[in-house]
Amino acid sequence: MTDPCPDLETLSTLADGALLASADATVRVHVARCPACAARLAELKALSEALQGLPCESLGFDLGARIEARLPARPQPVPRRRWRVGWPSLVPLAGAAAALVLGLRLGASLVSADPAQTAPSPAVQAMSVFDVVPPGNLCPRPHACLLASVSR
Repeated sequence: MTDPCPDLETLSTLADGALLASADATVRVHVARCPACAARLAELKALSEALQGLPCESLGFDLGARIEARLPARPQPVPRRRWRVGWPSLVPLAGAAAALVLGLRLGASLVSADPAQTAPSPAVQAMSVFDVVPPGNLCPRPHACLLASVSR
């Protein structure tokens, strides 16, 4: 015999008749050849029959209802207030609008193509910290620092 013995779970599934058809034939052939697996399968079938022979017991009461009765009551959800327009609700909107306007203004000043402006403004120089490679750092490759004239 070269094939390994099936595990206990596979034999139990076979005893219950729930094994897939593709594996069922293979396991049955092995059990027919292997006396140890045949004995295990017989034990599992006897155990299954003994368990099915037990009487069906009932509690006589609804256990779920008793458990729910002992649980504390769930808090009622707080009704949501309707959105009212007033000055307190406009404060976040005003802040968002101010941030948007200042961001657009700063962005426009960074990309302005004014030929009269030869030296970058102090604000633009300060923003160079956020470049791909900040001032003072080394370029990992020529294209990262926008040095088109440098090549390998």
